[in-house]
Amino acid sequence: YIDFGDDDNLIQISFTKNGEDYGQAFEFSKTNSIEFYPHILVKNVKFECNFGQIETPWSEIKSEYIFVQNIPLSDRIRTCEPILEKNQCEIILLSGLNGSGKTTWAKKYIEENPKKDFNLLNIEYVLSKMTIDGKLPVIKDRNDGLMLRVNICLQKLIEIAAQRRRNFIIDHVN
Repeated sequence: YIDFGDDDNLIQISFTKNGEDYGQAFEFSKTNSIEFYPHILVKNVKFECNFGQIETPWSEIKSEYIFVQNIPLSDRIRTCEPILEKNQCEIILLSGLNGSGKTTWAKKYIEENPKKDFNLLNIEYVLSKMTIDGKLPVIKDRNDGLMLRVNICLQKLIEIAAQRRRNFIIDHVN
């Protein structure tokens, strides 16, 4: 259950399983975010959710509860409009020496243009995805085998990006 509250400035999330209430799990301020996108992340677990698409609930629900599907459209917030055609996509290529400010400029540009939903592709991004037990790999020098693999991964990501309808900033080091 998600309680957006009428008077207070808090959002409260609680869970039930087969009608058994497990109590409040999370509480946070409405002012922390403009939109709220709930999601469920599980691994090796099969489950079902009823957002109102099933007419009869599986168990007794709280009397004041409204299914997500039944919330009026006027109270919903639309996500960013998807890009319909490839010719509407924006791709920015930044190329230059290390430490010249490319990444800083790209991050600032992304922050200034949130509605365009840019994806930043650079070595830093690839390395952040190559963690082992939450730790970043150690790079000894530029000719390290790891850096060669990072560059191959980045090239593959750029090839995949060319096939997607998204906005990208490619931050490339000379």
